[in-house]
Amino acid sequence: DVNLTTFDNLLAGAYLHIGGGLLRSVLRTNRVDELRAAAAARAVARLLDLQPVLDVTARALDFGAQRRIEIGRSLMSGPRVLLLDEPTAGVDAHEALEIVSIAKRLQEDLGLAVLLIEHYVQAVLSSCDPIYALVLGEIVAAGPPAVIAADARVRASYLGE
Repeated sequence: DVNLTTFDNLLAGAYLHIGGGLLRSVLRTNRVDELRAAAAARAVARLLDLQPVLDVTARALDFGAQRRIEIGRSLMSGPRVLLLDEPTAGVDAHEALEIVSIAKRLQEDLGLAVLLIEHYVQAVLSSCDPIYALVLGEIVAAGPPAVIAADARVRASYLGE
């Protein structure tokens, strides 16, 4: 929610893990779980480089930071698999590489399974392995980045060659 602070956005993702669920967390009747959720939100903020903006409303942040908040809110729910569907849409090249790099770090550092659906080929080639390339819903290439980058159908469909 763009009207909430970064911190409150992250906490919103943890409500399932606060004893009693959403109602009890709103009524603030479970202080231990609330403190645990706040500590987790701070840890996620560190992981996603959001610490400097914890007290800033999402509306005041650039789109890249808003995307990192969305990822953080998802992490707060304790997923076993994180699905990121075109997380770089609408961000510049630098932010796109940062977001894809975050996805890779989540996989490497947390052991989290990350499924990334993305059309920004350069970011995918630089950060993902394995890669599955689809054209019209059909897998046309699968494997490490070098295999994908060398595939003729991938080059024609995604790189305009």
